[in-house]
Amino acid sequence: MKCRLLRFRISSRLDDGRSLPPPLERHLAHCPECATWHRAQLSLIHRLRHSALPAAATAAALAEPPSALQANVMRAIRQAQPSQQRLAGFSFFNSWLPAAGMTAALLAAGALVLTLNRKQPNGHADISQQTTEVQAGNSSTSPSAAAGTTQVSPSAGTAHEAPHDGRNHWIQTAAVSLDTPLRREFALLNEDARSAVRALRASFLPASL
Repeated sequence: MKCRLLRFRISSRLDDGRSLPPPLERHLAHCPECATWHRAQLSLIHRLRHSALPAAATAAALAEPPSALQANVMRAIRQAQPSQQRLAGFSFFNSWLPAAGMTAALLAAGALVLTLNRKQPNGHADISQQTTEVQAGNSSTSPSAAAGTTQVSPSAGTAHEAPHDGRNHWIQTAAVSLDTPLRREFALLNEDARSAVRALRASFLPASL
């Protein structure tokens, strides 16, 4: 038990590189087993120190980078910079291209709404004008034809009833029949265009400008 404790103290001194005190020297002189152990520890320390020197030199040699390494790295960096700049410009173009396309679509939809709003009254005015012209032409006929009376031909002596009232009624009915679908179609187109504008604005325009 005493030798084990003394060997622990000797090992601590050897690790720190300190000399042994006189009590430990006397113990080694009188204990052959501890003396043999002490010599083995000194031999191990000597071998470790001499084997560590080549390893340290090898590590230092490996840590030293090759002379051409820095030049190769800088050359690779200079070659990669133009590619990165081209990619940055391409990504900037791609980010603005959809926005420009959506803006053009929004403007086209707005122009469609304005065009429909301008054309709708003109179409109705043309139909109304045609109806008015037909009515004016009928009113300028003879009084007997406007009243629906019978006209007698001097040569044949037969009676012919004027068909102006029936034709006038048919033209008015046709005008109304054409006017109503046109109004409905213009209203549907106008509503579709407005819906498209609202959808584009909600999807691609920021909430606050």
